[in-house]
Amino acid sequence: DTSATPQPEECSAEIEKAPPTIQERIEELQLPIQPQTETQQGYLEALVDPQKMVIVSTGPQGTGKTKIAAETAIAHLKQGLTRRIIITIPTVHIGGEDNLGFFPGTAEEKMKQYLQGILEVFKTRLGPEGLQEALKDGTIKILPLSLMLGMNFKNMWILVDVCQNCTRQLMLNVLTRVSWGCKLV
Repeated sequence: DTSATPQPEECSAEIEKAPPTIQERIEELQLPIQPQTETQQGYLEALVDPQKMVIVSTGPQGTGKTKIAAETAIAHLKQGLTRRIIITIPTVHIGGEDNLGFFPGTAEEKMKQYLQGILEVFKTRLGPEGLQEALKDGTIKILPLSLMLGMNFKNMWILVDVCQNCTRQLMLNVLTRVSWGCKLV
């Protein structure tokens, strides 16, 4: 009896669409930049791979590490693939002390002194008003590494620039904050 055997046209509706390939994910993001080297291509592939939660990039200054990460994070935010971006940098000074020093203002205002490069990428992509609005509503947040204690991050990108200045304790602090749907770069 063949009446219980599903026919091919009936089965096709039950087949799930395969998830997009890494290259398809890159194309969907419509990034305004193109990798110039194989290393940059590999880095970009790691950034868009949903299976990779923590990405560490090393290399000389000026090789695109921060720019590629920031552009990819912004693209994810604009397409609704993440809900928030945290930007941070260790404020470790000579002697290994993590201290925001004596700059006037709030912690965020003090951090802006250290983050001019990455904020320029955000300003270029979002426009000055768009960046200010995102900072105001918390969609993009500037947060000192040392103030992350006790926080849990879900469905967001955490961009940690110049990590070579992190102490072991600061790095553990940020690593233990990462949860579901996060990308730590």
